Amino acid sequence: MTIDEAITHAEEVAEEKNKEADRIYRAYSIYPSDDDALEYDDCIACAEEHRQLAGWLKELKEKRQAIEGIRAEIEGRVTEGDVYGTNPGLKLALLIIDRHIKGETDERQ
Repeated sequence: MTIDEAITHAEEVAEEKNKEADRIYRAYSIYPSDDDALEYDDCIACAEEHRQLAGWLKELKEKRQAIEGIRAEIEGRVTEGDVYGTNPGLKLALLIIDRHIKGETDERQ
């Protein structure tokens, strides 16, 4: 599953749970029961959680795109000479970005 598919899925589940909550609310207002009230609350909570998840996934996607943009800009500045040491700072920046993209951490931390 891609991040875009995960965002779409979370948004769809949120929408479905909102519709289900509306259906329960209409039925509950005519023939109230404690079970309906609990089910309504569960649907609302589930919808909120999925909206929050979709928001987090969108934020993650934006941050990944920003990191890739920074990486591409640094790569554009690294010339053949830079790779061999005339600008080791740029090469180090690429290595650090690559480690973070892969989820690796610095052992010194």
